[in-house]
Amino acid sequence: MRLIPALLLFLIVAGARAQWSEVPVARAEPVAAPPRDFAQAIGIPAAEGVAYNGRWVPPGEDRAWVMDCSNTSRWLYREVRGIELPRTASDQYEWLRARRRLWRTGPDENRLRRRLQPGDLLFWEHTYRPPRRPPVTHVMVYLGTDERGRMLMAGSQRASGPDVYEFRPGQKMGGYRFFFFFRRDGRFVAYGRP
Repeated sequence: MRLIPALLLFLIVAGARAQWSEVPVARAEPVAAPPRDFAQAIGIPAAEGVAYNGRWVPPGEDRAWVMDCSNTSRWLYREVRGIELPRTASDQYEWLRARRRLWRTGPDENRLRRRLQPGDLLFWEHTYRPPRRPPVTHVMVYLGTDERGRMLMAGSQRASGPDVYEFRPGQKMGGYRFFFFFRRDGRFVAYGRP
């Protein structure tokens, strides 16, 4: 009596396998090996001349990404480290803060040279008038130093979109006017390590 259910199960599984083998499978086109580091990865959209806030379809994908600063950081981290970051700079900042992987700091370049590691996320406040708290409005990925000792970062800025830029912690970035006469400049405020 037990033989009949086992035989019946075998016939069902064998029949299902036969049906599955007849279904055509769409094969993805082979893609190049994933980038090994952030500098190599940022070269992909940079070589295509993607603008800041420009729409770009990454290799092997069907949907376009809007390449603002936070989406560029998200894409870089996904491609290089396999980590999915939140969508906005402010959300990335809060995500790291909640995990105790964020450090507030001033623009002391010597201190930052000792502490920063390639891949750290760099955060700015007030690069434009933020509708949120904290007022984190910009993010980039730290790359390290070049042969001339310049600190470098990767990401997307209004200047020319996704690319490699020099990181100058004390340099003002963006900003806005308020109450007619006053100006608030964007400034570097923190770094985090996903």
